[in-house]
Amino acid sequence: MIGRVDAVRRALLDIEVAATNQSAVTTVAAWIDTGFNGYLVMPSQLIDQIGLTKEAATDAVLADGTSVVLESYSCLIEWFGDRYRVQVVANSGSTTLLGTALLGGRRLFIDYEDGRLELN
Repeated sequence: MIGRVDAVRRALLDIEVAATNQSAVTTVAAWIDTGFNGYLVMPSQLIDQIGLTKEAATDAVLADGTSVVLESYSCLIEWFGDRYRVQVVANSGSTTLLGTALLGGRRLFIDYEDGRLELN
């Protein structure tokens, strides 16, 4: 997969997501976050737009040590030619984050000078 580094040095990868096998596919720019060990974090507004199904509440510890309860949803993702069901955590931000749960077994190359990103 080929991604990009934007003007503010975010490593971005376009991913395809859907609520169900029958739903329309939405392409989302996801910021690779190697400090997040889950699958995806998405803005609540985007979750509503795609129509994801709420699954549960998840206890989490933020980077500053704060404990919070986050809502989680179910999502289908197109990933290297296959479709997988993954957990999505909702946030109040505006950026989708892609965590290390999707990076396992892959090689990530980010070239900040040339603005290129490759995930193999």
